[in-house]
This record gives sequence, C-alpha cells and structure tokens, in this order.
Amino acid sequence: MPCPFCRVVNTVCYWGPRPVKSWKRPLVFVASVPITAGGLAFAWVMFEKQSVAGVAIGLFLAAVGALSFGVAIWGCDQCVARLFADGI
Repeated sequence: MPCPFCRVVNTVCYWGPRPVKSWKRPLVFVASVPITAGGLAFAWVMFEKQSVAGVAIGLFLAAVGALSFGVAIWGCDQCVARLFADGI
C-alpha cells in the first residue's frame, strides 16, 4: 500500500525513481524546517510591504517545505528518495 504522499510526490517530482539511501530522510527533515520557516517569514515580510507576488512566493516555499517535512516523517522510502532526487 502506498504512503499518503506517493500521489503528490509523483506529481511534483516528475523525474523517475531514485536510489533509496538511509541518509536522505534526515537531510530532507533538516532542510525542510528552515525552508518552511523561511518561506513563512518571507511571506509575512512581503505581506507587511503589501507585495502580492512576494506573499505568493513565500507561501509556495512554505508549501514545499511542509511537503518535505511531511514526507520526511510519514513518507515511504521511495517518496523520500524521489523528493531528494540526486541532491548531493
């Protein structure tokens, strides 16, 4: 049975399957926290400056970070590998 993120990750990450490595999950988790927080902070600053495009970019970054956070915690190994891609 696929994890709850398989359908979303397969849509967002259009590249093919990547090799599963045990070190990818902690890196996705660690990277997702500042991406989410930074996206929300950027959106808040742009909201104060009344920049609609800036708020949209910040919320997009926050959504990507939230997806990464969820996949790192609840996703299957294939989703983590596909989201991380070739990374390093």
